[in-house]
Amino acid sequence: MQKTRSLKGWRRWLLQLLFISSFGFAGGVLYLLFFLVPFEQWLADRGTAQGIVDLVLGALVFGWGLISLCVTAFFGWLFLSRRRDVPAGIGVLALVVVSSFAIFYFLLDTDFMVALGEMNEENVESERFTYGAYPDERRLEELKDEGYDGVITLLNPDIPFEKVLLDEELANAENSGLSIHSYPMLPWISQNEKSLREIEDLTDDDTKRFYVHCYLGKHRVDYVRQALSTASPGTAPEELEPLPKTFERGRVVPFDDEKVILGPYPTEEEWFNFVVRRNVKEVVSTLNPDDPGDAVWIEEEKRIAKENGLTLTLKPLDAQSPDPRAARELAAYVRGRDEKVYVHDFLESERFQALEAALRETEPRPERDAGDTASRSASSPNENPNP
Repeated sequence: MQKTRSLKGWRRWLLQLLFISSFGFAGGVLYLLFFLVPFEQWLADRGTAQGIVDLVLGALVFGWGLISLCVTAFFGWLFLSRRRDVPAGIGVLALVVVSSFAIFYFLLDTDFMVALGEMNEENVESERFTYGAYPDERRLEELKDEGYDGVITLLNPDIPFEKVLLDEELANAENSGLSIHSYPMLPWISQNEKSLREIEDLTDDDTKRFYVHCYLGKHRVDYVRQALSTASPGTAPEELEPLPKTFERGRVVPFDDEKVILGPYPTEEEWFNFVVRRNVKEVVSTLNPDDPGDAVWIEEEKRIAKENGLTLTLKPLDAQSPDPRAARELAAYVRGRDEKVYVHDFLESERFQALEAALRETEPRPERDAGDTASRSASSPNENPNP
């Protein structure tokens, strides 16, 4: 019986390397656009904390790496173990390589990505910053005409197609006379702290306007938007969104003209839009650090407080049967603070209701003026002040 011979040596390794590179890239892009991005949006809609989102998506990115390795091993076993199967393997490899080049080409066509609905065509604007997707040459010229001082690009040259787009953007900016400031970032698998610090330093001059973008205009720009809104907390009151009556997880109740705000645990967006940007200085959490379910959220808000220069104070109350006296003491504490305070439950449990009742009890009553007192005295002439 004739023994079948496998493809060995450098030829086998070369084919497998070419396969994992092409399959990992092509499949990874599809995995990103049609699974990771929608899944991240689903998590955000459910109010999942950003730290948890980053952790889950980072694990999924790592999982794709493992899947690529397993598929490559299967490809080697199926097509490279016997010489007679090698031609079929080369055909499969050619198909994967062609697919990766086609996907690479479509990624460079930003108009196609907008039409596909993956690229954010809308821009989020503020007085000094506009956040959006990759700008083509026409858009750069419009930004120059609108008086922008520069463009902050978050594209990462370590990603092959983003390097091509970055080089193209630099050439286009040279023609339009607009400055490009490159601060490479990666979502989910990198903290990006160095780039964020450098962007904050660049934008320290309040007189300059910048257009900030990544590729899709959906992920990395959100990190920067949140960081810059924190670095410039003194936003004019008219630019603030009105405080809503409810957050994602429950009611919001302001006291003393919003000096004290009672609410649920904010989502990532609510933290920045309705806590940080409203110049809240202290966050008072009623969650219990001894409860494993609460402890995860406490760690998350510790991170948020540290990143945004907030004071976090833990004042645990029992979620189901809070002590009324402890609720009154907490109400007195938050009312006695000099700075604006956000005090929260997680949802709207018994401790939320107990604290709301305690805050209403301690609400200052309007003082009666002397004229009002005198008029009431005059209306009761038969009353004897000295019985």
